[in-house]
Amino acid sequence: MTRNNHHKDNNNHHSLSHAASRACKHIDIGTAVLQQPLQAESLYKATLQREFNAIVVEHDLKWGPLLGEGKNDLNDIRCLGQYDFTQADIVVNWALQHHKKIKGHVLVWHVTSPPCLQQLTADQLREHLQRHICTVMGYFRGRIRTWDVVNEALAPDGSLAENIFLQKLGPSYIEECFRWAHQADPDAVLLYNDNKVEAIDTPKGDAFYHLLADLKAKQVPIHGCGMQGHFNAAGTGRNRPPTPRMLKQQIRRLGDLGLTVNLSEVDVRTSRLENPVLETVAQKQIYHDLVVAALSEPSINENQPITRYGKRLHRLVWEVS
Repeated sequence: MTRNNHHKDNNNHHSLSHAASRACKHIDIGTAVLQQPLQAESLYKATLQREFNAIVVEHDLKWGPLLGEGKNDLNDIRCLGQYDFTQADIVVNWALQHHKKIKGHVLVWHVTSPPCLQQLTADQLREHLQRHICTVMGYFRGRIRTWDVVNEALAPDGSLAENIFLQKLGPSYIEECFRWAHQADPDAVLLYNDNKVEAIDTPKGDAFYHLLADLKAKQVPIHGCGMQGHFNAAGTGRNRPPTPRMLKQQIRRLGDLGLTVNLSEVDVRTSRLENPVLETVAQKQIYHDLVVAALSEPSINENQPITRYGKRLHRLVWEVS
């Protein structure tokens, strides 16, 4: 073996995906991927290839970007239906070529929906929403197996968020979206994804559980859920990271509903600690608690990776040990 090949082999044996492969059960380690740095930055691409065996399309599958956000006027109702899959195709095709599992993110999220939806009647909005889900899932059918169908439909207090879909269609829009997604691809794994829901005995964490329990009771075709995991190591109150016990109990009861659990957008923010040593210790401990919970709960398995979010991918500092 040459010196360079030996160095490359050592790097692979210290990667996140290699560490995960040595765990007591199989889990995948994923990250969110953007099209622009994937094409332009060799170090970004190399880090993706080395560290991760699953990816999430971070931006390019959202409704606005698919309609040419930044190039087309999304206040003009004529933009609806004018899809451009070029950038999403670049990410998806790269992942397939490199044998990475893929999750599509996201079909329905009010934040990245085109503003012209405000001009539609309820019936028109329902029609365009169904058409959007069917168009996107139909285009990627056979390439993307897992989808975040609805994202962040809950407000911080646990009530339903006052977004355009709730205002015009009522609370049943969540159920309808999952039924349309199942019709579009009966073989797809369908997830509901939300933030600040990782713990029991919190308003939003409990509302998350009850929303999913209600969908399951109605026999809605939902197969799993995403707990985003945006943690602040210095957070207090609602922004405080959950204890390992609270996290495990939340995962456990979601699994008892028959759902798989996806730790879907994990990052640990440490800037407010203002101590480099403490930052590293706190970040590593929170990631450690997360992985321990994942390894000990059966609802987190090879079908739902732990997915890391965050900027500066090539400066990844999380070390799994």
